Amino acid sequence: MNVIHASPARPFVIEPATADDARSIAELHRIAADGVADYIWSTMVEDGEELLDVGERRYGRTGVKASFENCLVIRDVDGSLAANILAYPMTVSPEGEADPDPILRPFDELEEDQSLYINSLCVAEKHRGQGMAKALLRHIEDVARERGLTKTSLICFEQNREAMSLYRRRGYVETNRVKLVPHPLIRATGDATLMVNYLDAASNGVTPMTKTDAWGAPVSTTDQTAIDGLNRAHGLFQGYFNDPVAVIDQTLETSPDFSMGHLFKAGLYALSTEKAAFDELPAMLETLGKLEGNMNDRERGHLAALRAWRNGDLLGAVELWGDVVAACPRDAIALQFAHQGDFLFGQTRMLRDRIDWVLPYWTENDPGYGFLHGMRSFGLEETGDYGEAESAARYALSLNKHDTWATHGLAHVFEMQGRTDLGIEFMESTADDWSIDNGFSYHNWWHLALYYLERDDPGSALRLFDDMIHPAKTDIAMELLDGAALLWRLFVLGHDTGSRWHDIADVYEGWVEDGYYVFNDMHAMMSFVATGRHAAADGLMATLDQRQNDDDINGLNVRQIGLPVCRAFMAFGQGRYDDAVRLLRPVRVIANRFGGSHAQRDVLDITMLESAIRAGDIPRAAAFSAERLARKPESPLARQFAARIGNRP
Repeated sequence: MNVIHASPARPFVIEPATADDARSIAELHRIAADGVADYIWSTMVEDGEELLDVGERRYGRTGVKASFENCLVIRDVDGSLAANILAYPMTVSPEGEADPDPILRPFDELEEDQSLYINSLCVAEKHRGQGMAKALLRHIEDVARERGLTKTSLICFEQNREAMSLYRRRGYVETNRVKLVPHPLIRATGDATLMVNYLDAASNGVTPMTKTDAWGAPVSTTDQTAIDGLNRAHGLFQGYFNDPVAVIDQTLETSPDFSMGHLFKAGLYALSTEKAAFDELPAMLETLGKLEGNMNDRERGHLAALRAWRNGDLLGAVELWGDVVAACPRDAIALQFAHQGDFLFGQTRMLRDRIDWVLPYWTENDPGYGFLHGMRSFGLEETGDYGEAESAARYALSLNKHDTWATHGLAHVFEMQGRTDLGIEFMESTADDWSIDNGFSYHNWWHLALYYLERDDPGSALRLFDDMIHPAKTDIAMELLDGAALLWRLFVLGHDTGSRWHDIADVYEGWVEDGYYVFNDMHAMMSFVATGRHAAADGLMATLDQRQNDDDINGLNVRQIGLPVCRAFMAFGQGRYDDAVRLLRPVRVIANRFGGSHAQRDVLDITMLESAIRAGDIPRAAAFSAERLARKPESPLARQFAARIGNRP
């Protein structure tokens, strides 16, 4: 007898069933079998019996496989059955006769010799989500080992995605499948799959991997300690909490041949948008090349994406991660990598659509399920579906209030709709949920600062810069970017930013010759213009002039967007406001291609509108102001722009 703690509220006990449980076992089995039990029992009905009577009679027998004697149960506090598992040894005879029933005959192909076969597993509906199914599976796996068996097996209908997900997370792999023969009593349709859990890795003679990560994607190692390290590291990355690199480094110290661990770390480095991190990839790929022979298909897909990235095919790399997602919808790592890549290169639609690819394969009970809706929220917001974006974000936060990306998605909705006061209230009231030990908190603080700037409160925006966005010198590209983006808005609007620019410009000055990611270069130019670093600005322009000839996505973005924007910022700094307007007008409508969000790229509109006002170009200034007022009619900043040009609402 095993005591398993299902929840803090009540422990539950796994115990053998009794003959008195036969009818309750039949009731639960009837649920799990999706009509197959009804069909079998319908062929055995005796005079006056209902189908459930047949099931009770069968499970009340002794000395047979389908008996209460082979059942383990968990009881509710009143003694009724909360969950049941029926399992017995499976021996397949090569000379065995085929089932004469054509409806049941396909199941003959779904038998795993010398396994402990799980005939049925069911948890009553009111007890689901408490861990009972997992506990019963763990227990039955221990029973198999005690009996000298090296594997457990079961049949699952592919349409039961929640059950398929549970079994994959437990290490079960599909080894065969058959088409179900339709019958009016059988509710299941499609394929039935044979799933096997190889308790001893040496017994696995099939191609699928024996282990999966916490999200159900296969890994080529049998080292559970290494897998647990990956699960912890990616669990942190899903919420952007600190420090996934440190965790995976510790894992790789003890498991240096862990392919998926190396692939995860290399992906983080690739997507950092930092040239120094990019320069680490050759050594990482050399290590991965030595491990390639033992990789599974999923891992080889990750490797192909990293090689493409290292060779400069950044968009191709994102699509290769997307291919991994399409082939393995439970690959939460590839999904997040592709999502980040879509953001970096302005693939707005895919921020939404890649999440839609995988949602049918996940359930609310899966770890990290809420993060999918947080990502989807951002994709919906960037494609202009603000109502659905808000719903998705709030749903994700109802599952996990620490979902930083869902918080971020909702912050974007409030920003784009001009719901400034609500945005401030939301971000400040939930700050403890998303800001503690979180590597993305600086960006959410930046969103809060934008609300204050929209409310014409530059003092509060600057306090957030000092305390939260840029409290200390950093060389992390994405943190620098937010600091520069906020200060440039204040600079353009004529507010004194003191000496705050210098730490940022100092770091950017060391990157002038990199020309790695033009969205970063745009923010570097802001710092050079604002601090009067003309030599650094000229040096960056020389680098971009070279990079525009590169035959890759960054070269294209430099040519079409980066160079005109940087020239416009230089023109603004030199008081050539007409030139700034001329350069920004055609670029802002295609600027999504070089990355960032609508909120981040709004800096182009603010700079263009301010330039038009300073140039005395009232017709254009009025037009640009009208755009802003239409989107944010209650915004004090938008109204202030309108008042300055006599374009009052």
